[in-house]
Amino acid sequence: MDGMHHDWEGECERNAESRLHVYNVRRLKEFGVTQGELARYMDALLKDSEQLAAMIDNVPSVDNLDFIMESDALGHTVMDQRQGHECLVGVAETVTLEEVNSTGAKVLEFISEFGSPGAPLPAAIVACVPKKVHIDGLGEMDFKISPHEITDAIKKGLQQPIQAEQEVLREIEQDLSGFQCGLAHFFWAICTMEAHIGRT
Repeated sequence: MDGMHHDWEGECERNAESRLHVYNVRRLKEFGVTQGELARYMDALLKDSEQLAAMIDNVPSVDNLDFIMESDALGHTVMDQRQGHECLVGVAETVTLEEVNSTGAKVLEFISEFGSPGAPLPAAIVACVPKKVHIDGLGEMDFKISPHEITDAIKKGLQQPIQAEQEVLREIEQDLSGFQCGLAHFFWAICTMEAHIGRT
């Protein structure tokens, strides 16, 4: 199985998608999103919320019960889908680029500063890996990897130099790698809006 370890780490280093994801997490922490990016993510968030509110009568009772129980356990205010959308619309108008980038930098610090002196200690590093893998010529085999190999792969991914990019280039990048780039950006907007809701 030693070859399996080597193959996994080698693929992570060679895979352009993985490198771009690590690169963007670090760049987002350091340089933040642009006003154009924020506008796009905010628009997507509002549209998703509007669709959810429109489906209020189609949500199964068990899902509503799970939501209420989870919200109560976390100390969150319980609102139905329409109330939540109305609050989101009001909060969205108050969100600023500076707040989003400030919150995002704090959220992503544990990744972008991993291994650096004074970096926040992660509670856990979770890796999603398959139980079985298919290898040409060998067939299906158990997938095994050690914690040491995971941390080594993360450290190598953090060694690539980062730089800010122009708005136009970042828009092109967003089109090419939508989910991987947008996930972190989208999370920033959510965190910032949750902070606003907590103050209202």
